[in-house]
Amino acid sequence: MEGLTEGRGLGPHVDAAQWKTRLKNATDDEKPISTEAFVEGINGQNLGYMVVKRSAMESVAHRDMNSRLGLLLPSGPLKEAPIKVMSSSVCLPRSIDAFGEWPGCHGVIRRDRKQGRCASCRAFAALSLLDCRLCIKTQGMFNGVRGHLRRAHATSCICERDGCQPRSPA
Repeated sequence: MEGLTEGRGLGPHVDAAQWKTRLKNATDDEKPISTEAFVEGINGQNLGYMVVKRSAMESVAHRDMNSRLGLLLPSGPLKEAPIKVMSSSVCLPRSIDAFGEWPGCHGVIRRDRKQGRCASCRAFAALSLLDCRLCIKTQGMFNGVRGHLRRAHATSCICERDGCQPRSPA
């Protein structure tokens, strides 16, 4: 048991109660998110809609679903960011054709990023914006195979867990 608990915040000695709690949590994490009982429980409440169990959800565990959830805000007060007010003389266009405006950056602007099971959408979105701005600023030179910032670098900077968890504000 010592090898199983080392490096997990429990120290080398774990009593039976701690082991039982960790084992229960690990088992619960692997249970499927969608079961017949879950669907029947929701539908039995007559909420005005019906839930169906999809075969694609059979292999999704609680742990998988939790890794796809959004950022959990810390408890306590948040720091207020200063608000910048734009001058009323600035006139923003109703629409813009980015491909026509910056044709040399079409591939960067249009590029889809697949984050897979990584729940660091904030890092992916921020780096996509920076990719586009770098391409525009360099007049299309930041483009092609090397025309992107590495998402793995941004998410790997998070020391807590693996950077791809919803609690990681990358």
